Amino acid sequence: MLDKPRTYRHSLVEFILGMVILVIVGISILPAFLRVLLIGIVFLSVLYLITQKMVISDEGIFAQTILDEKFLRWDEISRVSGRGDGIKLYNFNGDVTIAPSPNLFGYEEIVYFIGNKRPDLFDPQEYGVMKQSASVQVMLDVLAVASVGVLLVVGVLFFYKRESSAFLLPLSLLVFIPVGMFAVISFFQVQAVILDGKYLHLKYLLQEKTLSADEIESISLCYFKTWQTRGMGIKNYFIMLVQKHKETIRISRLSPCVPIVYLVLKNWHKKNVQIKTD
Repeated sequence: MLDKPRTYRHSLVEFILGMVILVIVGISILPAFLRVLLIGIVFLSVLYLITQKMVISDEGIFAQTILDEKFLRWDEISRVSGRGDGIKLYNFNGDVTIAPSPNLFGYEEIVYFIGNKRPDLFDPQEYGVMKQSASVQVMLDVLAVASVGVLLVVGVLFFYKRESSAFLLPLSLLVFIPVGMFAVISFFQVQAVILDGKYLHLKYLLQEKTLSADEIESISLCYFKTWQTRGMGIKNYFIMLVQKHKETIRISRLSPCVPIVYLVLKNWHKKNVQIKTD
């Protein structure tokens, strides 16, 4: 039980600093009417985030923005869905939904409490197979085809018009290198998770790894920040599996979403470790 309700808000200092930088850059390069529009958008965005908060209590979950307020008791939640790093809660009629922002300070704790209050929504038998989302795979395929196409076009132009197209070679490398790095990282990522009794099968592109529940010491929801400067940046969430011998495995980008996969794995681990020790 919670000793008192917990409130979660955005890190406004981080957001406002980012907006100030955006305004300064925008004012220096945009015409007058677009500057006014940019300042208006920034003002409304800050106002929206200032009023946005999430409150977790023993009774339920409360969400507030400048536009509306919503409350769901824990026993009113009938199902969950999600995409990417976000999770969405639905009542039985489907007319009330709450979707905590992954950018809220303490989002990991919100996800934990949702799973703790309604573990039945994250049944390992219902989510026996969790794969990389189709949208991620399509994006990887498009990037791969586009990068190969760019290199072919540049190669042909460079072969026939070497002097006039010489500048295209470094530009193509600027496109290909980050795409290549992204592809290499994806190559070593978990592509699918399969729950089979007390065993967890992790599928990669070229191999498969199997772990039993008793080999895993902990499962946690973590994040890292991209474009990080002095602690500021965009949060990217992943699931960290720590094995008994301290080897770690990262899981991300699986469908339906990172929070649901995390809570399902937590329930699977808890259930199977208990079975072993009973």
